[in-house]
Amino acid sequence: MTKINTGGPMTPQFAMDDWQPGMTMRDAFAMNAMAAMIAKAPFFDREGEHGNPIDLEQFRADIAVSAVEYADALIAALGDGQ
Repeated sequence: MTKINTGGPMTPQFAMDDWQPGMTMRDAFAMNAMAAMIAKAPFFDREGEHGNPIDLEQFRADIAVSAVEYADALIAALGDGQ
């Protein structure tokens, strides 16, 4: 994983005089990237009954890693990368 800055808090929360960072911009960017990739992902099943059989767990992991990489790229493009 890269060492990109988180971009700072996206939704800061305050609780009893103690600041809680909440979701970071990196979290929000990755969440949106992941949602878009899932929406566009072709549907497959494990046994290949309706398509090509795939390792579903690896497919999910690959989408998650890609989403974080997109978030890191966006933060770097915004000038907040390290």
